[in-house]
Amino acid sequence: GRPIGLAYIIRMMDNWLYDNDPLELLHYEEALANIRKGLAGTYFEDLIRHSILNNDHKVLVSIYPER
Repeated sequence: GRPIGLAYIIRMMDNWLYDNDPLELLHYEEALANIRKGLAGTYFEDLIRHSILNNDHKVLVSIYPER
């Protein structure tokens, strides 16, 4: 793959393009703290239950080969 630093810079530029703070993506401490809090409880189990197991939305995709 490409160098990780280059990937970060590209994402920052994309954020900046849409008038957001390009440095916002580097402030990840709060997001990690929220993940750690979720690990202590049932956050992820509840998320899976709500988003996957008890989700009423469905899609049927049919793929046919070209001849």
